[in-house]
Amino acid sequence: MISRVLCNNIPYFKQSFDGAIDWHIEHKYYHELSQPSEWVPMSIIPKNENKGDEMVEIMATIHNYVPMIESSRAVFVPSLNEHIDIQEARSFPIILHGDYLTAARARGAQKFKINADSPSNRYEGLVPVSADWHTKLRVLSIIWKYYFSSRSATDTIGSLYNVRNRLNRTNVPTDVKKDFNACEDFIETVTQSQIVAAALPTFDMKSVSDTPSERVIQDAENLWMKPRHERKACLHDLCLKVYKKYISLSHNSSSEDYVQNDSDCISSYSIQLLRIGVLYMEFADAIREGDGERVFRCWRYFLPIFRAAHSTNYSCEALHFLHQHLYALSSRLSNQLILGRFVNVRGIPGRNIPLDLHMEHLNRIAKGAIHNLKSNKTMRSISRVGRAIGTLAPLMEMFDEENSVPSTSSKYRKPSAEKDVYTIVEQLMKHEVFSIEPGRKLKHFKNPKDLFSTASNKDLLDWMVSRLTLL
Repeated sequence: MISRVLCNNIPYFKQSFDGAIDWHIEHKYYHELSQPSEWVPMSIIPKNENKGDEMVEIMATIHNYVPMIESSRAVFVPSLNEHIDIQEARSFPIILHGDYLTAARARGAQKFKINADSPSNRYEGLVPVSADWHTKLRVLSIIWKYYFSSRSATDTIGSLYNVRNRLNRTNVPTDVKKDFNACEDFIETVTQSQIVAAALPTFDMKSVSDTPSERVIQDAENLWMKPRHERKACLHDLCLKVYKKYISLSHNSSSEDYVQNDSDCISSYSIQLLRIGVLYMEFADAIREGDGERVFRCWRYFLPIFRAAHSTNYSCEALHFLHQHLYALSSRLSNQLILGRFVNVRGIPGRNIPLDLHMEHLNRIAKGAIHNLKSNKTMRSISRVGRAIGTLAPLMEMFDEENSVPSTSSKYRKPSAEKDVYTIVEQLMKHEVFSIEPGRKLKHFKNPKDLFSTASNKDLLDWMVSRLTLL
């Protein structure tokens, strides 16, 4: 991740390490998840999941799609002095993805039917889990809560809101839910700028147009002529220096390069923002590549962050996810849990999206089609729309293409943020935000909260044990 940022924004790295960088982090199922996903629309269930009784009906409807093997056996009943046939059914559980509220309501419906007479009536064939797009939204909301404030506009050094004004990003709101895409693009731009600003002094560079010193890279001017494997190893070592010095978490830091100083609020704020920004970028990249193992590792870091941010529901959901993958589920379901979280609509490498985001796209299409029914809106026509979405969506795209109607495509490339990155880097380098200068303060963020190390290991462990007893 760091190597991509450096090679994209520093001319020396772009020239010297051309061809030595991995733009896609491949994993075991990388090629399979680079193919178009097959998805089948079922129907629209005219129920409201906010109501408990209707959520039970939703679960009953969905459970009809769970693979089951039915059998019967004769049992002798002494009191009746006869044999009776008992119907049995063995289900093969499947994962039920949704946002946190949907997963919580599904578990509530299962608890409501816990005393039912058969596994199918208890909905044991469904395993509710939270998907990743709403988790990204939650993480961004936490970043905004602790590091973004309109009251910090007068902080001229490095605060997110000050950077937002400096770049004239007026589309970035104070509430992430109002424009998620603008907020995500903004935090990634800021994080890339911070990585570059942290790397330059580490490599004895005064600006992005400079060259690393001989102390950092021997024969730096001729590095581009060396074999690919040597340049790749050199790039890895350079990125590792930046990681150990600025990004490594406090409970993992044992090296002399580690930097953290609470007496300098500006440095503390910048380093904490850099860490959580890099974690968010890692999570987003893992989703794009369809790398379930990396997504799982990110959830492990999200757990203490959710706890520190007093996000009780999502901290419990993170613990539940870790417990399911590591202990509760079978090997088949555990693999399905981390590998079946993505959809690749067009079959382009690195273009996977979370399942819940794909569902939001389908909901938008379905709502538009239902709205156009006008007076012909009946339960039968609404159900027909739900079954037709799989054909309706590509048909609409084909119609737009034939009539030259511009549309957002997964092949669309975002405009370069290089100019904005250089603007932020210049400001960060001018004020040396990553160097320790005791006594520096921010007017609004007087004591930046470290979301990674707020709770002790013992407190976190005690909370995990107490929550697991309730599962």
